[in-house]
Amino acid sequence: MPHSFWLPAVLHQTSRHSSDSPKQTRGEAATGQPSGIDVKVTRNGKPLAAFQSESDNTGVGAMLVGNDLSIEITSPDQSWVLSIGVPAKAGAYRLAGMRENGKAMILFTGGEEAMMVRADTGELKLSEVSETYCSGSFSGKGTDATGNKYTYEGKFSRVKAFRQE
Repeated sequence: MPHSFWLPAVLHQTSRHSSDSPKQTRGEAATGQPSGIDVKVTRNGKPLAAFQSESDNTGVGAMLVGNDLSIEITSPDQSWVLSIGVPAKAGAYRLAGMRENGKAMILFTGGEEAMMVRADTGELKLSEVSETYCSGSFSGKGTDATGNKYTYEGKFSRVKAFRQE
């Protein structure tokens, strides 16, 4: 069966204010073990956003839809969202700027400019995925319409997942 996730549709389904989101908060894990997030985003080599589980306001959620996994991480100040779409099977996936069969997609949105940047090169490694949690890491790069260069580096562990039917 071909890989058919469509990240913007999933974003529409999962993007909500933190008060009504199914995202887990600091330290919560589906398995009772500590969960973790450590994500850094730079623009033109300078730090732009960081998402870490040490913050009580950082939100993270993972949703399984069919054979796909979508992960959304929200910054502590709620101004940035990093969204990941990947096949729901452990493995290494090349990043693609647009939807492609068997590849992962990272989309970074937010800020005062209401910007959106896709990672078009790099790799996402999904080390664990189940009906209840997921873990992995990624490293990628992307360029916005005005030529600004972005890097994405991060890892996530034991993030609670749920299935949407």
